[in-house]
Amino acid sequence: MPTFVQSHLATVDNTVSVAYPTANTAGNLLVVAVRYGADPGTLSDSKGNTYTQILSHSDGGGYTKAWFAPNCAAGANTLTLSNKAAIWILLEYSDVQTASVLDASNTGATTLTVTTTEANDLLVMIGGNVSGSVAPGQTGSYTQRQSHYQSYGGTPQSLTAWDTVAGAAGSYSNTLTNSTRGVLAAFKAAAVPVVGISPTSGEQDESVTVTVAGINTHFSGASVVTLSGSGVTVGSPVVASTTSLTVSLGISIIAATGPRTLTVTTGAEVVTATFTVEELPCPKRVRGSISPEQIQAQFRQGNSPVVLMASGEFIPGNALVTDACGNAVDFGAAPGGGGGAGTWADEVPAGTMNGSNTAFTISAAPIAGTLDLKLNGVRQEPTVDYSITGTAITYTTAPKSDDWHRAMYSY
Repeated sequence: MPTFVQSHLATVDNTVSVAYPTANTAGNLLVVAVRYGADPGTLSDSKGNTYTQILSHSDGGGYTKAWFAPNCAAGANTLTLSNKAAIWILLEYSDVQTASVLDASNTGATTLTVTTTEANDLLVMIGGNVSGSVAPGQTGSYTQRQSHYQSYGGTPQSLTAWDTVAGAAGSYSNTLTNSTRGVLAAFKAAAVPVVGISPTSGEQDESVTVTVAGINTHFSGASVVTLSGSGVTVGSPVVASTTSLTVSLGISIIAATGPRTLTVTTGAEVVTATFTVEELPCPKRVRGSISPEQIQAQFRQGNSPVVLMASGEFIPGNALVTDACGNAVDFGAAPGGGGGAGTWADEVPAGTMNGSNTAFTISAAPIAGTLDLKLNGVRQEPTVDYSITGTAITYTTAPKSDDWHRAMYSY
């Protein structure tokens, strides 16, 4: 939405140069109006901005002129006429387009009408008159920024400037009073930057490369990408153009699920989109938390390994290890082993070790000959140390309460 930044009124007769009281901000729109008893001439400034004239009128008692300069340079700025003026009005606006900014303009003595082609245009109206007793007025409700009337060397002069922000594209009118000639100019609002992302979601325990596609954005090497919440690592963005970048998101297995705000900040430009962290679906395979080889190494050393679950819990190695969905943990063995549906690695058979119980169960019926059952790290011999029927394991001798066992098999 166009925003008023500053204005300045200078009323000394025969003035050649006038400075903005505050340094201009890069990219802003400058609008300048003057009134004088003779032709003020052409306008330039100390920053090298290019001015386009939108009003030039002589009413017999003096001249009214107005110009605009889009996409101004930053810094202190002094304006200079090739001749001189008695009344100067200097205006500055932000959040307008930096190129092809003029949407429409109309000059006249009374009712001024413009037809805008875009929403939220900035409307600036300027009126001048050969009058030293009353300033130009309006019948509308625009905001008056500056106004002055005075007699200079016996010649009356007056000048007023107003502005407002239009709504939807369409016809807009205002009527000048006490004015011999004025202008109503419509300037296009800066295009609002928006973005879309793909994909819009990712699962826990997953790395996702997100493409951010912008409209009216200005992505650059200075762009910074953040994601709200914790548990997701955001990589450095790779910028392909001012409207496209990619960024990697590393989603922890314990990242909270739900929508997050992805923000891309490029200087003063901030755009956002929604990225959703989704729960790892059930049944799941624990991916990369700990390998079967690491578990086996711990067993050989007489240690009881731990496993980080999706819930964030650390499960001791001599307990029945299940995931958040209640499934026995699969430590990533490749599916399809032995012609079955998959392979369980280091599953803890379910059952109570108390010195009297011999019945335990595993998650799936093993393919014949694939079960590798170990008690305290020692391989158990089928039909000698145990029997297997479907998913039921029956030990010949009941394991003691401080024993531990693991099963590996294809199913």
